[in-house]
Amino acid sequence: MKRPALALLVTLVSSRAMAAEDVQEKKGRVVVTTTTCEVLEPIKFAMNDAHLTRAHRKIIHAVAQTLLGNPSITLLEIEGFADTHETNPDKLGLARATSVMVALQAEGVPAFRMQVGSFGATQPLDKSDHAQGQEKNRRIEFLIVRRDPSL
Repeated sequence: MKRPALALLVTLVSSRAMAAEDVQEKKGRVVVTTTTCEVLEPIKFAMNDAHLTRAHRKIIHAVAQTLLGNPSITLLEIEGFADTHETNPDKLGLARATSVMVALQAEGVPAFRMQVGSFGATQPLDKSDHAQGQEKNRRIEFLIVRRDPSL
């Protein structure tokens, strides 16, 4: 059966452990490794906000197409993050992850293939107190929780 054109082509990996750099291939806006779906244009949020913007639509679409084209990814965790200056960062991280999950569902990704989580402000990418550094911490990450190689 011919696979449809995707935003991403996943390299099949043997059962032996390999470094993520060895098993990823970049196509379009998304990179899939053995454990993550990394977006090349990060989904970032305004301070104290969980709403997706028009700029996020192409990114969400690329992630959705990647998931729909890779049925072996059976469970993806959408992880929301916040910065230390935001009000209630744990709740905000969860709201951000939920916004992304709802948008992916609207693109056709079944809800049973996703779960949400929040790390709040506990895992900053940038520990500086500058506005630009804090902006990097208001983000979404995608973790592949489960794969079924038979699919």
